[in-house]
Amino acid sequence: MSWNYRVINCENSFYIGEVYYNKNGKPHSFTDAVVCAVYDEEADKEGLEEELKRFNEAAEKPMLVFKKENDKYFWKEEGDEKFELMEKMDYED
Repeated sequence: MSWNYRVINCENSFYIGEVYYNKNGKPHSFTDAVVCAVYDEEADKEGLEEELKRFNEAAEKPMLVFKKENDKYFWKEEGDEKFELMEKMDYED
């Protein structure tokens, strides 16, 4: 299972969040909370800079659009015409 940050549009809420992918590279879940970089006494400036770099990379990729219908989520990349049903969690590598 892999993940990365992506710009997400979920029912007209736009944010950077974590998106998790199945073994076929298709999204199977995403965070509904905004991800932000936190700088605390256990972190260092280089770690913060790395997080900010990942956020910038997310902004350069096509936005992922999610919608919910009948308790199921559907997704597409910005610019795609059709939504795909989000598959169930797939833990196999």
